[in-house]
Amino acid sequence: MEKYKLCRVDYTQSSWVRPIDETGKDKGYTLTEFGDDGAYYYAIYENVGAEGAEDWAEWGYYEDDLNKAIKAFNKLKGK
Repeated sequence: MEKYKLCRVDYTQSSWVRPIDETGKDKGYTLTEFGDDGAYYYAIYENVGAEGAEDWAEWGYYEDDLNKAIKAFNKLKGK
C-alpha cells in the first residue's frame, strides 16, 4: 500500500438562496442560485490509516504549481 499519492483536487461551489421566516424555517422555495465553473489545485495526500484500512489526508498543497508538487512527491519517494 502506498503511503503518498500525487493528486489534482478539482472543486466547485454551488449556492442556493432560500428565504426563511423569523424562526429560521425554510419557506420552501429557492429565490436564486449561483455557482462557479470550478477550479483545481495540486496536492500530495498521505495515507494516515491503520494497516489495511486506507484513510487519506492532505499532506501538501501546491496551488497550480505542478512542477513543485512533482518535486516534493519525488523527494518523498526518495528519487
